[in-house]
Amino acid sequence: MNTRNLTQQKKIDSHIGPMGQLLPRLDLIFEKPPHKILLVNLPQIPSQNFNTFLASRQRLFCYPPYGIGVVNAVLRQRGYISHIVDLNFEMLDQFHQTSDVDVFDYWKICRQELDKAMSEFCPDVVGLSCTFTMTHVQLVKVAQYLKSKLPSLPVVAGGVHPTSSVDKVLSEIPEIDLVFMNECEYALADMLDYLDGKSKKTELSNFAVKVGEKVVCLPSKRPSQGDLGINPDYDRLRIGKYSKYGEVGAYRFHWINSTRRAGVALSNRGCRARCSFCTVRNFNGKGVRPRSIDAVITELKELNEKYGVEHIMWLDDDLFFDKDRTIELFTRMSEELPGLTWDASNGVIAAAATEKILSAAAKSGCIGMHVGVESGSARILKAVHKPSGRKHYFQLGKTLIRYPQIFSRGFLMVGFPGETLNEILQTIDLARTMNLDWYTISLLAPLPETEIYQQMIDSGEITDEQFQTSSVNYGSSQTGSQLTLEQAQKIKAKKFVDYFATEDLEMVPSKKQLADIWFLMDYKINYERIFTEENADKLFKWRQFLIDVCDRMTRDNPLGNLFLGIVLTKIGRNDEAQMRYKIANSCLNSSSYWTARFKTLDLDTVLSARI
Repeated sequence: MNTRNLTQQKKIDSHIGPMGQLLPRLDLIFEKPPHKILLVNLPQIPSQNFNTFLASRQRLFCYPPYGIGVVNAVLRQRGYISHIVDLNFEMLDQFHQTSDVDVFDYWKICRQELDKAMSEFCPDVVGLSCTFTMTHVQLVKVAQYLKSKLPSLPVVAGGVHPTSSVDKVLSEIPEIDLVFMNECEYALADMLDYLDGKSKKTELSNFAVKVGEKVVCLPSKRPSQGDLGINPDYDRLRIGKYSKYGEVGAYRFHWINSTRRAGVALSNRGCRARCSFCTVRNFNGKGVRPRSIDAVITELKELNEKYGVEHIMWLDDDLFFDKDRTIELFTRMSEELPGLTWDASNGVIAAAATEKILSAAAKSGCIGMHVGVESGSARILKAVHKPSGRKHYFQLGKTLIRYPQIFSRGFLMVGFPGETLNEILQTIDLARTMNLDWYTISLLAPLPETEIYQQMIDSGEITDEQFQTSSVNYGSSQTGSQLTLEQAQKIKAKKFVDYFATEDLEMVPSKKQLADIWFLMDYKINYERIFTEENADKLFKWRQFLIDVCDRMTRDNPLGNLFLGIVLTKIGRNDEAQMRYKIANSCLNSSSYWTARFKTLDLDTVLSARI
């Protein structure tokens, strides 16, 4: 057991108390055995970060709540009455229905949906699902609102964030009576059975309560592989409309058409890797538990037949686990769901992406695939326990060339502890040699209860008190692509520095310098190579992607429009290219932020020569 896991286990052990401490607390929380359970999916974007431009361009997350669907299926299987409210979907649905976005009231909609469910369904207990750390504020507000309406109503929370921050949740949100940890679909049903006199106290697991000033929790039991055959029951949710209002995966630009209905599915739980910045192993435990192929195929068929879903984003963290099983799954998809397409936006492990798996993936409808690369530095890859090394990345890059229908993207990170400019240059060199179609670059944002988080606390780089949930970035959107003109103008225009031109490549950049370094990496890895690329497949994919960047993802982006123009020139669409150059020039002239960057990179000269 490594230091991180040992520390986590000691922390859990220190919380575990005798059953005698927990049972009286349960009796106080639940005045009667609950039979009607309301399951609530929280809004995914904090209200203060809600951006009407991004929402109108379907750029905000709108994933079907898979975890809640599974919980709902187990509850109904046990004979309980349950109902799902997806506040994230309802909020985006109503945003797209309103004719005046200026009067759009994020929290008013959430309150109305909760009031409606409370009055019509009359639940005995409410369960709040919270996946991301950045959703903590929404968790607080929804719990407070529910208790303000019905103080005696039991409110419980579950998901990745409450699991990794059980102390924080129970201490900072007294309105939450109980936290379920890890995968809890059976643990919740077991607790309800116990309260109803159907099972013994020995069946209880996976939850924590606050007893006085102390948090006490029961050990976690994870569903066995045999329990994973159950498919999600989405109640009355309009799954077929989710991709109409927001992002489901990162490959909308590469769908057959932009109105294609997308959903999510899960083939495996867990991941073989133990990356130090990731919470998957904390939540799912060690190793991978594959679901039966029959169950997965049944789930895909139901999504297609019941909701009209034509494209799937896999939620798996280790989609290619077990080579033979993976190939069998993809083969059956090819035979039984020939029109279905899919992507792996959560990322795949490079070392597992063999030629046979990629061939089967392409035949089964794969159109997009993220690869977890993170760094080009062998030291950093080893320090963060990546399951793949440089040789795996280079080999995968060569193999993917044979599957041009798959748009390949790499996850990269910058800002690791002790990372030097030279190591960042190694990442740039590896990415360019690997030559995936695009790369998503993010600044390291350490998540609570991860190994790297604890390391940075121990070294004094961060503190628990200083952790800001709003700093955490999730998803596949890139910071540079995400910036609208209004956001960019808020950044004080200053001299833009090319730090890679310095002689001191052993320098460890400061947090302040990393913003410019991120931009330089994005340019050098993604854009600069467009000058010399002549491969028709690459140019076609870049044209699709950059149109999406310039016309949907962002507003007034001179970098995207300049290089879209270059791509269009290369494929002989000169009139369209000239239009893009003019847009780039207009955007550039109105932004001191972009002017500084274009000048430093000599892109102002490039643009002037093309107009």
